[in-house]
Amino acid sequence: RVEGVGVVDVKEVINRGLSGPMLRASGIQWDLRQEEFDWEVQWQKEGDSLARYLVRIGEMVESIKIIQQALEGLPGGPYENLEIRYFDREKEPE
Repeated sequence: RVEGVGVVDVKEVINRGLSGPMLRASGIQWDLRQEEFDWEVQWQKEGDSLARYLVRIGEMVESIKIIQQALEGLPGGPYENLEIRYFDREKEPE
């Protein structure tokens, strides 16, 4: 149903200053968010509603990869909940 609907070509994307999935669904493989994590920029070349949908779904999959990498990079060991100290204190000590 959405294939071929709402086609936005590369010229129009650039002229209107579009970004994000709109940009990447029109064939431009660019993403500002390159960080220290290993992930792939999701892009399509068709520029239609289906391409934008596929880019967004692909970004969700890549987000899971980024979260997994971030969790693996967290240091291990004990932790301390500093907020509990505030709640354990008496409101009006004698």
